Amino acid sequence: MMLKIKAAQSERNRLSMLLAEYINDVVISQNVRAIKLRKDSLWFLATELLSAFDYPDSTTHFIFEDVPEISEDGIKNILSFYESGKSRFQQVLAEDVYKTEIPAPGRSLRNINSYSYAKLDIIKKQKSKNKSKNSMRIQDDASTLHQMPLPSEVNLPKQSRRTTTDAEKQILARLFQAGGGMPETIIPTIVTELQT
Repeated sequence: MMLKIKAAQSERNRLSMLLAEYINDVVISQNVRAIKLRKDSLWFLATELLSAFDYPDSTTHFIFEDVPEISEDGIKNILSFYESGKSRFQQVLAEDVYKTEIPAPGRSLRNINSYSYAKLDIIKKQKSKNKSKNSMRIQDDASTLHQMPLPSEVNLPKQSRRTTTDAEKQILARLFQAGGGMPETIIPTIVTELQT
């Protein structure tokens, strides 16, 4: 009975920590207002998850934008989590409750990585640092390219602007005079006139 109570308490603590991380609550308080705020935040998270799973591609939703587990292996682990948890629960039940099996080592084996807000923040900072290093390299490469002299054979001719001919101006003037009351059958003839 004591183990069940401890398990329930630890489950509650983990859920409250998850919720506190989601609402960015550094101090977890137990008053009625804080509980209502947590409940509202949990419902907001649930509705956001529902809307994310309604997307054609759920990974494009903003709630999943910086999640490291959104990869082929991560999604495979998440989808197999229920079955592996169910079999693990049956194994623990046989080992600890019914005592029909000898306890096996490796109970803390996880197939899903858990991330705290601080860990995700560190990963995000490393990505931005890598991006800034890459952009600095690209800028250095671009500056060295600007310093290199180009051969004179590569000089490209300047592009000139296309001028509208008098015939095209006459056709366009007819279009402006007609306004929006032009029949659809005239448009293909005007297009062929403009192309010639």
